[in-house]
Amino acid sequence: MGYASCSSQPIKNGDFEQGIEFWLRSGVEAAISDAHVHSGRYALRTYGGSAWQTVNVEPPLNPVLRFWIYLSSVYGTERGKTDAAITITIISSSFEKNISYYVSGPNREANDTKIILTGELQRDQWIFVERNLREDFTKYYKTIRIDDVQKIKIKIWSYPTSDPIPFWDDISLEYSEAPKTPTPPTPTVTPTPTRTPTPTTPKPPPTTVPEKTPTPPPTFTGILTETYMLPIFAIVIAAVLVGGLVIFRRQKLKAREKAPHLPQLRRPIDQAAGVIYCLNCGEQLKPDSRYCTKCGSATSG
Repeated sequence: MGYASCSSQPIKNGDFEQGIEFWLRSGVEAAISDAHVHSGRYALRTYGGSAWQTVNVEPPLNPVLRFWIYLSSVYGTERGKTDAAITITIISSSFEKNISYYVSGPNREANDTKIILTGELQRDQWIFVERNLREDFTKYYKTIRIDDVQKIKIKIWSYPTSDPIPFWDDISLEYSEAPKTPTPPTPTVTPTPTRTPTPTTPKPPPTTVPEKTPTPPPTFTGILTETYMLPIFAIVIAAVLVGGLVIFRRQKLKAREKAPHLPQLRRPIDQAAGVIYCLNCGEQLKPDSRYCTKCGSATSG
């Protein structure tokens, strides 16, 4: 996400072309020098001293610190014993927090938060440094609100007078607008057309027809009793009679089979009519018959 540039430049005389004007100083030496210059005619040389100024800010902004640094080697002394840094202090009505951007060192304990740039810097040449203050401060101080900041203090310093000797030039604190959270577009609501109901003629309630009580169907027993009782009774009587007749005939035949056959039977003679009958089966015989033509029994002579 990009930031919109802002032309505001709160630091005054950051290129030191007006000497040390607008800067406060302390220590051994913080003076204008033309020994090593990045642009223009002059640069700031700190030799065991410091220079600073405090500027007002108008949040919410995104301050970006930019500067050029030249570390001049001092031969015949122990290398790297100088502590040199730009310390940024942000000030609000409720807090003051600082971060030091070290270009040499640190060799001593300090209570400030340190960001060490020494590994990125080379000796005896101009090096450009750029830091986003919003990102750095919110990283190390997670509970503060950077938009509450009202003032920023920029302090350039080095200590003691040893190797290397720093030269500073073209220091700026440029503002860019802080990233804004995009506002989601308001969705367009398309109204749904309301349907007009079509008037309808109310229908009369249906006429209730009383239900007929269904007549229960006749039972099977009733049908047999009313329709088939007399025929069945006649069939049963006939069957009984036929069965009795059959049984009677069978018993009669069995009795005849069991009766002994007499070798000599006399033929009964109807004295009145002179008719002869078989004694075995009762068949009428001829007067001169010796055997019954029906059952074969011998007749008596």
